[in-house]
Amino acid sequence: VTNSCSVPVTCSVSWTLTCAPESKKRRSSKADSHVFSLDSAAALTVSATTERCGDAGWALTDIQWSCAPKAD
Repeated sequence: VTNSCSVPVTCSVSWTLTCAPESKKRRSSKADSHVFSLDSAAALTVSATTERCGDAGWALTDIQWSCAPKAD
């Protein structure tokens, strides 16, 4: 995420990781999120890890993000 605004912003990104999405027995889901602030012209990379799924397949869904001017 890169802040191309002239003011600092607060951002959030959220997602749901589903392990073994095709399996009725082994399927499990976990929602996760990250909130961060960015100064003007700053950038940050946010990553979701699938490590907890091991060798099972996985799907990232419900991905949402937003940024708004940082409160004083």
